[in-house]
Amino acid sequence: MIKEKDIQVSVKEAYNNAASLLDSGNYELAEKQLAEILQNHPNEPNSLRLSGVSSIVQGKPEIALIPLQKAIKIAPSFAQAHEDLATAWFFCLMH
Repeated sequence: MIKEKDIQVSVKEAYNNAASLLDSGNYELAEKQLAEILQNHPNEPNSLRLSGVSSIVQGKPEIALIPLQKAIKIAPSFAQAHEDLATAWFFCLMH
């Protein structure tokens, strides 16, 4: 039987893997990892934020708005998500 603690650990491991892939510039695999997390845990704010960051660094800030706004709706005090949303809006306005 899978326990809640085990699920949290596996989500954390998957998130860390996605973050490492994103840091190394492997955007496609990072996005696949994040999509898998969000398919099973659609309200996971850290993964939503990282999905938005992935879109920003790939020059697609308009796509970043949706997951970042959702992350903030789920976790209103998530300061990094607010900062990333501001960055996404800045780049949207610059286009």
